[in-house]
Amino acid sequence: MRRYKRVVVAMLAASIALVGPAVAKDRDNGHGGRLRSYRVNGSADVDVRNATMVTPKCLPSGGCLVIGFNTTHLTGDIDGDTTYAFTVLQSAQGGGGFNVGQFEVTGTVKGCGTGSFVVAYRPTYTDRTLRPTFDANGNTVFVPGSAEIIRGFRTGDLGDIEGELLLTLVPTSLFTFTVNYSGVVRCTSHRNDGASDVAAD
Repeated sequence: MRRYKRVVVAMLAASIALVGPAVAKDRDNGHGGRLRSYRVNGSADVDVRNATMVTPKCLPSGGCLVIGFNTTHLTGDIDGDTTYAFTVLQSAQGGGGFNVGQFEVTGTVKGCGTGSFVVAYRPTYTDRTLRPTFDANGNTVFVPGSAEIIRGFRTGDLGDIEGELLLTLVPTSLFTFTVNYSGVVRCTSHRNDGASDVAAD
């Protein structure tokens, strides 16, 4: 199991690497309210040793299916506790071939208020394998995928929140990494809390 935890560090990184186009556009929410767009930025520190993983199911065709759960805390414009679940199909060569998952955030979104929401993510790779790329500073950045806030799982002031996030990964040790996020969220709850209003840019 320890070997899988070490292998899954990179998989978790990819699993939490939410990405999507930040479309900065205000619009009606369909119920007579106006969704206002806000830019959000921040980070989270992740320790894969805290993950709870189900015993991997290895397949006759090669490779193994890995399922796990972990928690972290987002800081910045989104400030809240996060629980996320991931499923990784590990190839026989040891790389992460395909990753899907969801995470729930309970806390405060600057400009929108307090509540909870769930995001579904689906990282994708051009060759269906997990291989890191690097930015100009040598930081590891994984290939983009897509993510979206799911309707039906939003509470409190965040009952109609929408949005997309772009996250990048910076490993800090064998078992830990920092995730930096940026993007745009939209909501009808407007707080005078210094949020960066896209419409005002």
